[in-house]
Amino acid sequence: GICLLSVFACIGLLLGPLKSTYDSSGDAFGNFLLPGEYGALFLLLPCLLAAVLVHPTLNSDFFSDVSWAFSMYLESLAILPQLYMFQKQRRAKIDMVMGHFIVVLGLARALDGFFWLFSYQELVSVNHGALPGYLAMFSQLCHLVILGDFLYYYYLALKKGDKTMALPTSAAIADNV
Repeated sequence: GICLLSVFACIGLLLGPLKSTYDSSGDAFGNFLLPGEYGALFLLLPCLLAAVLVHPTLNSDFFSDVSWAFSMYLESLAILPQLYMFQKQRRAKIDMVMGHFIVVLGLARALDGFFWLFSYQELVSVNHGALPGYLAMFSQLCHLVILGDFLYYYYLALKKGDKTMALPTSAAIADNV
């Protein structure tokens, strides 16, 4: 109940008092396939499809099992729009507080992956065998691979003692080609 209320409070803040802080020009994730306001569907639909097709039978309730799998798959990819936005900025300078937050998300995925390494057999399904367990481990690994480049630049900024970290931008990459 509290989590659902928190989600609604966040949505209310984003649609109300914080709406003016939204930078639509920098938020272009998924725009090459869908209109900008539907960019999130680029992640939501494949994760939902994967959850419907491959989910554990933890309590033999289709809705619960699919919801659980959907949240796990989506959580592993949810950082992609933020990283995409960082890369598309002309000068990708990221405050270290944001960097710390993203690194802690990666640490959480690493700990989840460690948990699933020893617990994946709990997700064995009558319909899908061990596939849901393997997919749970794979989703955690995907998150860490996605963050790999970010973690490298985070480490460099920490090593220098910088207050901001610099990521290569798509413009800088294009200039070097």
